[in-house]
Amino acid sequence: MRYVLAFFRALLTLAGLVALAGCAYLAFWPVPPDAPTGQAEAEPRPAVPCEARRVPISLSPKTIQVRPGGSIQEAVNQAQPGDTIRVAPGTYRESVLVELPNLTLIGQAAGGRRPVLTGEGERENGLVVCAAALRFEGFELRDYTKNGVLVQSTSNITLRDLVADHTGEYGLFAVRSSRVVIEGSVAIGASDTGIYVGQSQEVTVSNNEATQNVSGFEIENSSEVVLVDNYSHGNTAGVLVFVLPDLEQKRALDNVVRGNRIVGNNLANFASEEDIVSSVPSGIGILIMAADRTEVTGNEIQENHSAGIALISLKELFPDRQQFDVGTETEGSWIHDNQLEGNGTDPDPALTEAGLPGVDLLWGASGWDNSWSESQGTRFPPVLPGRSWPNFLRVAYWRALLLLKTYT
Repeated sequence: MRYVLAFFRALLTLAGLVALAGCAYLAFWPVPPDAPTGQAEAEPRPAVPCEARRVPISLSPKTIQVRPGGSIQEAVNQAQPGDTIRVAPGTYRESVLVELPNLTLIGQAAGGRRPVLTGEGERENGLVVCAAALRFEGFELRDYTKNGVLVQSTSNITLRDLVADHTGEYGLFAVRSSRVVIEGSVAIGASDTGIYVGQSQEVTVSNNEATQNVSGFEIENSSEVVLVDNYSHGNTAGVLVFVLPDLEQKRALDNVVRGNRIVGNNLANFASEEDIVSSVPSGIGILIMAADRTEVTGNEIQENHSAGIALISLKELFPDRQQFDVGTETEGSWIHDNQLEGNGTDPDPALTEAGLPGVDLLWGASGWDNSWSESQGTRFPPVLPGRSWPNFLRVAYWRALLLLKTYT
C-alpha cells in the first residue's frame, strides 16, 4: 500500500509540474516577432504614366477660365505653377493629366450645377496627378473605368468637394503619396473602394460620404492616416484597414479611425474575382487585418449584419498561401468608446463557414496585444482583453485561444 501511495504522489507531482510548465509556456514563453516569412509573389502594380515636371513658380500667377466646349487639359497645358484654373458648369468629355506643380483647379457652381468630367464608359481615369501641391475641388466625375481621381507618387494634395459617381474600380485613389487631404467629397458605386489610401503617409480623410461601393473607405499599407467624421453606408464593408502582400510598402502603422458613422454596410460583394476585396464578406463595419497600432474610437457602428469591428489575420484572407513578404498579424489595436448596436444579426455565409459568429466585436485571435474598452456590444470571444491586463495574462489568454482555434 505504501508503494501505491508513493506512486500516486509522484504521479500528482509530475502532473503538477506539467501543468506548471504549461502555464509558464502560455504566459511567459517569448512571443516570436510577426516577421515576413518569404518573398513577394507578384510584381508591384504599374503606375499610370505621369512624370512630374520641375518648373519655377510664376511670379505673376494668373487665372485661366474654361467654359463649356473648352478643354480642361488644354488649360492645364497652358498654365504655369501658381496659376488657378476655373471651370464653368458643363460636361467635359476628357481625362486630365497634371504633371505641373502648384496648380489650383476649381469647379464653379451655378444654378445647382457644377462641371462634370465624364469618361463615357470608355476612358480609364478622370484626373491623374503626380505633381506636388495641387488643389482640386468642386467637380463631379462620372463613368470612368478605373479611377475618378488618381493621386500617385506626390505630396501636398487637396481633394475637396468632389463627387465620384461610378468611376470604375475606385472613386478617389491616393497611392505612394504624403500629406494628402481628402474632404467633403462623395464616392458612389466603385467596384473596389470609394475612397482609398494606399502605401501613403500623413493623410487626412474627413467629412466624406461613401455608399454603394464594395469598400467604402480603405487604408492599405499606409501609416499615420486619420479617417475622421466620415459617413460610410450601403457598402459591402464600411472601412478596411489592411496590410496586403506583394506591395512596395510592407507595413501599416499608427492609423486612426475616429468619429465616423458606419451604418448598414450589407451590400452584396460585386468586386471582380481577381480583386482581393472580392473575398471580403458583406455586412462588415470595420475590418482590420495585419495593420499595427490602429486606434478605433468614437465611431457610430450600427446594423452591419456580419460584424461591427473585426480584427483578423492576413492568413484568414489567404488560407492557401504558405509564405508572406509582410507580417500577417493585427497587433497593438486600441478599440474603445464606440457606439455599437445591431451588428452581427445576419452574418455572411463566408463568416459562419470559417466558424465565426456574427457579433458587434470580433477578434480572430490575431495578435496578443490588442485591447478593447467597450461598454456596448456582443463579442467573440466573450472576453476581450482590456488595456489594464498585464502582458503575461494577455499572452496566456491569446495562446489559449489559438489552441482552442487549432483543436476545435
